[in-house]
Amino acid sequence: MEGEIKMTVMTDRIKTKEFLIKWIGNTLCENNIPPYYASAKLEEVFGIKIHTHISNFIEFAKDNNLDDIDISTTLAHDVSGALNNDKLMIPRVGGY
Repeated sequence: MEGEIKMTVMTDRIKTKEFLIKWIGNTLCENNIPPYYASAKLEEVFGIKIHTHISNFIEFAKDNNLDDIDISTTLAHDVSGALNNDKLMIPRVGGY
């Protein structure tokens, strides 16, 4: 059971990392922030459910034809909060 939970967490982090690469990869690269590290920081600061929130937000954005800039801005906001250890910040992806 414990191994399954760890594998799920790793899979969620990897999926989030892939979203970050797609939507804000250039920004992360320009600032020397590894996408997997950003994904792990999101989880550390906002909890494990952040991965589900991000996935659901991306799905919502695609279904509702949100512009790429809206998606990128939202993800950048949340990653910035995580990298600054701002545990009081409310992630924009929350609730999706």
